[in-house]
Amino acid sequence: MTRQIADIDSAVDMAERLKKLFVNNKFTHCYIFTGFDEAGKEKAALMIAEHLHCNTQYGFQILNNEGGDSIKIEEIRTLKKDTQYGGYNGWQVNVIKNAQRLTVQAANSLLKLLEEAPENIMFILDVPNHYLLLPTISSRAQIIYFGQGKQTEDAEEEFIPGLAINKFMEFIGNSSESEIINTVENLKLEKTDFYDKMKRLILWLFQEYKKTKDHYYLKVAKIFRTYMKYLERPVNVNTNLLLLMLDIKEMRR
Repeated sequence: MTRQIADIDSAVDMAERLKKLFVNNKFTHCYIFTGFDEAGKEKAALMIAEHLHCNTQYGFQILNNEGGDSIKIEEIRTLKKDTQYGGYNGWQVNVIKNAQRLTVQAANSLLKLLEEAPENIMFILDVPNHYLLLPTISSRAQIIYFGQGKQTEDAEEEFIPGLAINKFMEFIGNSSESEIINTVENLKLEKTDFYDKMKRLILWLFQEYKKTKDHYYLKVAKIFRTYMKYLERPVNVNTNLLLLMLDIKEMRR
């Protein structure tokens, strides 16, 4: 079962909470750092590495993805090779920044790696929200919540051709079922790209919930998460989107 820890609001508080994680020197093989406090998450990762004396060349590694590109399966395969024999002379801590950018194939490869994690290997997945990860990955990790920091999700970014993220929900509410069907039928969607855009829309939904406290956004996010999971299977992307939109429209009634 996923264990959750309350929000970490300062470096001092973060240090105290991390110390509690290490009672009796028992560690889990995967942590999820969720939130927008990037500085806090970086400090926490370094504190863990220092606590475990990961001061060798291979004891602390960061898979950084600042350019916005997806994290592909080849990068996870490389990580698997680097960790297959366990920690080198102690623990090895591996940080995957922007883990929400894992492709479907990369996420499934990481899941298998977590299921077969060698001894003394730790993974830290850095994400703005843990709901952007596969539920099967989240269930194998300990989630640590950080402060909000700066939220940068662009609400005007295009979700599907002709509709920005912040207009997508409005379109569903104002359109008939036949209009939705006609719109989706004319789209040309690529699975990997659409999977990434679904993550961005989920993130926007959580940001809207935090601003409005309207639980409608949480309910829609759960629907999106369900249909994201369906994309792991050999399904038609347009059909997946159509059923998702009709489910959301049905919920609004």
